[in-house]
Amino acid sequence: MEINLNRGMPGMPPLPNQLPTLLLLLGGGAIFLGLLLFLNEWLLRWLVASLFCVVGAVLVLTGLRAKRMLG
Repeated sequence: MEINLNRGMPGMPPLPNQLPTLLLLLGGGAIFLGLLLFLNEWLLRWLVASLFCVVGAVLVLTGLRAKRMLG
């Protein structure tokens, strides 16, 4: 049974042609990052700390923009 993914279902957009390549690259990158974390445990600390810094910065910038919008 062959399923034609280019046609798709009615009302649904077709799958992009680059999807398999994108998934392969993301999967390879995740494997590479996992191997790096196995070899360097300090990298995990830096990644988690930088994630908290980025989330905090986004929250602060959102708060500043909301304060400016309210006057």
